[in-house]
Amino acid sequence: MSKRFLCSMVSVAVLAACGGSSPTGSDLCSKATSVVNSFNTKNAACFQGSTGATPPSSTCTQSLTQCSSSDQATLNTYLDCLNGLPACTIATATTWGTQAQACATPVNSVSQACRTATGAGT
Repeated sequence: MSKRFLCSMVSVAVLAACGGSSPTGSDLCSKATSVVNSFNTKNAACFQGSTGATPPSSTCTQSLTQCSSSDQATLNTYLDCLNGLPACTIATATTWGTQAQACATPVNSVSQACRTATGAGT
């Protein structure tokens, strides 16, 4: 798995947190920060230098307005999937990468407006 893909996943995770069925709004943006921090820690042993930063809360909250309830539910599920990943080790790097990619697959179903606002599915 490439560093670019991991960085893209982290970016999507951060901005995707601006949607979700529960929690919502700024709570969901806080969830994204937590998930990104956890994701960065989990992938560190396998993909050094593949970390992401979280955008300001206002950016996250603004992105939320472009996502439908269905989009938000999909993005929230994506965050839950990333959060559920185990820590990556050198021995599990390939499997871990496949699991991380599988988390991102459903994000491709979000609306174009939501994709543009959040960077989801890019």
